[in-house]
Amino acid sequence: MPQNVEIKARVESLLPIRETAAQLCCKPAESSVTQGEILNQEDVFFATPEGKGRLKLRRVNGKNQLIYYERADDEDAKASQWQLVEMDTSTADDLAATLTCALGVDKPVVKKKRVLYLYDQTRIHLDEVDGLGNFVELEVVMRDGQPLEEGVKIANDLMEKLGISPRQYISGSYADWLQEKEQME
Repeated sequence: MPQNVEIKARVESLLPIRETAAQLCCKPAESSVTQGEILNQEDVFFATPEGKGRLKLRRVNGKNQLIYYERADDEDAKASQWQLVEMDTSTADDLAATLTCALGVDKPVVKKKRVLYLYDQTRIHLDEVDGLGNFVELEVVMRDGQPLEEGVKIANDLMEKLGISPRQYISGSYADWLQEKEQME
């Protein structure tokens, strides 16, 4: 399976981070700063056997992806293995209905506005998550044979460049936090 190193942080405001990310990702030949790609995402999580990873259907800007991933819920940078299938809308609707019948949905639907920047081998996600707030998530896409420690260093260094300290790092997933929030209400 392909592998990433991921890290996530909660932030008060995305504006200063967005400005820094845009500057970092702007190519010198460009006359203006890049604005990032805006992705409106909705994730539906299906139940998986205990101890297995997560399975979600992601709808993003009219496209659909079925994504399975395994990742620890640590605060620090961590490895994530994943598989992804892209599909058309009619297939995605049918698949969602089938998976809901077979497995059930076990988390609240996560809706977010994501601004994506690409910096070398890292995907910088600036997320506004409905019901939760603002977050920065980095995914360092590991190259074949690249040591995980190198990905961890890249993630931590980039967080520092973005002005995010390790005390802002968080564990878990948006779906888990939304579920906890629902249970407390």
